[in-house]
Amino acid sequence: MSNFQKIQSCIKETEIPTDTQNSFLVLITRVDDAELQPLADLCDAEPESLPDIVDLYIAKFDAMQKGDMGAWNEIMDRQSKLLA
Repeated sequence: MSNFQKIQSCIKETEIPTDTQNSFLVLITRVDDAELQPLADLCDAEPESLPDIVDLYIAKFDAMQKGDMGAWNEIMDRQSKLLA
């Protein structure tokens, strides 16, 4: 099973809204499967953190698309606190 498939399976078990799940999965299809290993490991170790991780990924993508460095820095601060 690929890392993407592990993440997809894990995310389907959460209460994350289906449209958000789909948006997240589309985002990570752009990532090389080997680079998804840490996220797949997190799914196994701490599946309860997945909703926060999904929110961060989507927020980062939105900030990047808009070129909003203020939002990007806020997201990175949230991520640091979450993963500490």
